[in-house]
Amino acid sequence: SIYLSKMGNQNSKVSSLYQLVGDAHVAQKQFQKGLIHYQKAFSSVATGFNDTLHLFSNPTIQQLDNKPMSLRIARKKAQVFTQAFHHNQKRVDYLKYSLATYLYAIELIDDIASGYTQESARAELEKDSRAIYNEGINVAYTLYSKTNDTQFIQDAFLISEKSKASILLENIRDVQAKTLVGVPDSLIERERDFKIELAYQQSVLHSAIGKKDSAAITLQEKNIFELQQNYNKLKIRLEKNFPSYFNFKYNQ
Repeated sequence: SIYLSKMGNQNSKVSSLYQLVGDAHVAQKQFQKGLIHYQKAFSSVATGFNDTLHLFSNPTIQQLDNKPMSLRIARKKAQVFTQAFHHNQKRVDYLKYSLATYLYAIELIDDIASGYTQESARAELEKDSRAIYNEGINVAYTLYSKTNDTQFIQDAFLISEKSKASILLENIRDVQAKTLVGVPDSLIERERDFKIELAYQQSVLHSAIGKKDSAAITLQEKNIFELQQNYNKLKIRLEKNFPSYFNFKYNQ
């Protein structure tokens, strides 16, 4: 309360604190308390949104002051609704709330992507978006298996098409960058391999954190650090030998 009085509720740091409290409740399977704090986290980065009673409600995209942070909050909400369903599988409505939140997150991804120009920012968003697409598809298929409602198959197909479009756009940008200066195929492939491997290792790390497996967390953090070091060395080489390509991919 002292921090709130100094900083005010409309603040990204306050939102981060609410998220941490929410995470702690979710870790103890206190899903409702976790969701309440995620709603408070939303209210701290969304002008005019203060609905902490209806846990399935989300601010409009136009209300959001910090869209990348809002995307993280939306994903956490969707994951918690899914966890709550697995804790009580009679509550199929939790899964429906989860899917609705994933669809909201996907709409937010489109909005964020339209404003990003730097490759580094796009790469970070693409990593997060792939996880959201995959989780959303899984929820949609689970809903179909529970209800036999074909609408959920359509939702899964929609999310799948969004995922393919994201990958296609990334490939097009790679081809455009390559044609600028004729970077060898081997370097393009190594660059892409690093991105794929980093995304995979991050997903494994997230899973280990969820399971509170300290040994696996330590191992994954080591793997990610080494991968990132090698990826940075490749980027230094690209910057030195192919500056036009490097600037197009990472500084545009």
